[in-house]
Amino acid sequence: MNAKIIFILLVAGIATIVTAGCVTTSDPTNIGTTATHPPIDYGNGVLYFPDTEAEFANSLSAYLERNPDMIVVAIAGDDNKGYGADEGYFVIVEKRTTTCNG
Repeated sequence: MNAKIIFILLVAGIATIVTAGCVTTSDPTNIGTTATHPPIDYGNGVLYFPDTEAEFANSLSAYLERNPDMIVVAIAGDDNKGYGADEGYFVIVEKRTTTCNG
């Protein structure tokens, strides 16, 4: 059952990334700004970021900076506002098993 949920989230995340535009991130003032909301941790590597667009990117970046031993496995929009309109993103993370430095 858990594998099915992870697979669905993975497919939804890939579809979201492929079909989403990156218009707001082309503005350099959006890069590196303070994250607006911390993620909600559901346990077992399931996080929810209640941000979209540049705010989501900054929140995810801040999380990964605070947790360098974690890697992102999948991302999926919450679809709370209907097809293609999200209020936040579910992110699946897991502990990094190897490092690039050895």
